[in-house]
Amino acid sequence: MTSTTLTLPAPVSLGRSVAHGEVGRRAEHDDQHDEHGRHDEHGRHDEHGRRDEHAAAGLRHRWDTVVEQGTDVGMATAEYAIAMIAAVGFAGLLVTVLSSGTVRSLLTGLVTSALSIG
Repeated sequence: MTSTTLTLPAPVSLGRSVAHGEVGRRAEHDDQHDEHGRHDEHGRHDEHGRRDEHAAAGLRHRWDTVVEQGTDVGMATAEYAIAMIAAVGFAGLLVTVLSSGTVRSLLTGLVTSALSIG
């Protein structure tokens, strides 16, 4: 089994507007704060007005590096745990069924008939 290490880029500050789904357009309430409606991620006036553009570019970069390159391969630890629980449950059910008297007599008869033919 091969182990792979996933390296993510540095966290991107989403800012207030991006966190509320307002990427690419100004928030309606920003006009109440100053005449330009531009603030940085801490609510202060942003003289360049590029908060949304930087956040959107950061999100695009993060999406490109994590999702589109297919780095999400294999199973995570939680998925391994769920698969293991399912396998143990199935094994327990199989042991119960195979150790019953009816199935035991069927298997014994099958093996006996197979050995008597040859």
